[in-house]
Amino acid sequence: MAGIVAQDFKLEHNGAEMILNRPLGVFRFNNAIHLPWDVWFNVDFVAQTSGDADNARVRSRWHCDLGIYKSFAKDAWSVKLQLNDVFGSDSQQLTSYDALSAVSVNKIYDTRDLSLTIRCKFNAANSRYKGAGAGNADKERL
Repeated sequence: MAGIVAQDFKLEHNGAEMILNRPLGVFRFNNAIHLPWDVWFNVDFVAQTSGDADNARVRSRWHCDLGIYKSFAKDAWSVKLQLNDVFGSDSQQLTSYDALSAVSVNKIYDTRDLSLTIRCKFNAANSRYKGAGAGNADKERL
């Protein structure tokens, strides 16, 4: 997925007109790869370019997540190992403007983590409604 966020925004800052109309690029790559033995490998990547948003000038940012998933016993239970923010790169830097001041923000997110999720489905329905009988009279008529 790729997108552009663009605005046409002007404000009065310290007695002068300030134009905040630099576009932001947003990129997202989510991919699931089916490996042998019915194992799934996920790669999720998000990036944003520098630009302007509302009354702020934003710097670029990005992060990447990896995961591996396997289900067992006809999907009755599953295991997922997830590593978020693999490179520890997720941070946010911006400068926000108003009529008299400019405030700079530097947020460093501590979002790198490793999680193990084990799920078990109790009383899972083995059969699903497949629409048998619905519309048969119409099909025979045609």
